[in-house]
Amino acid sequence: MEEELKGKTVLVTGGTGSIGSEIVKQILGYGIDKVIIFSRDEIKHFLIKKRILDERLETFVGDVRDYRSVQRVFEDFDIDLIYHAAAMKHVVLCEDFPIESAKTNIFGTQNIVDLAVKYGVPKLLTISTDKSAYPVNVMGATKFIAEKITLNANYSCVRFGNVANSRGSIIPVFIDNLLNKKPISITDPNVTRFIIGIPDAVKLVIKATRYAKGGDIFILKMK
Repeated sequence: MEEELKGKTVLVTGGTGSIGSEIVKQILGYGIDKVIIFSRDEIKHFLIKKRILDERLETFVGDVRDYRSVQRVFEDFDIDLIYHAAAMKHVVLCEDFPIESAKTNIFGTQNIVDLAVKYGVPKLLTISTDKSAYPVNVMGATKFIAEKITLNANYSCVRFGNVANSRGSIIPVFIDNLLNKKPISITDPNVTRFIIGIPDAVKLVIKATRYAKGGDIFILKMK
């Protein structure tokens, strides 16, 4: 991967989140010239700059839902590669706030893709979910459309299952219930979940960078 990433300027949307921050941490080990984190949470920007002390790291406070906000990044930096990890991903909250979910997952993705095309970014990978396959909830439906937006622009997607211990995933909920002596609830006795750890999920993203040609979806064979 060294030759794929060395000397590159990389934009990571949602770069202060569970997946985004791990992407930042891992790609800094590949001779990257600059990594730009784009996220709307200023406190997380402050914390990640305390945690990752690297002069190649730039943080940019903004919202993918605001086209002009995103455009400023493209005006300030010559971007070679984008990892689009910004998303609303909590299933229950997306059900409760479907318009907000659509604004982030659909229109936010459209803004990123439109600007990537406009500024001639050669490679973009959208982080997606197994819930986008035959979606039955708002989160899955919005990510399905985000995939279509990405693929139609000849960029690529990476799908995960349940990312263990990421914010909003099921494992921290189970642990919290056990510690507080609450019952564990499941949606169906026959439910199946595919589990992947955060570092392994990000390794898949970085590996997909090498093979991405555009119009493709990468899926890890998960346990």
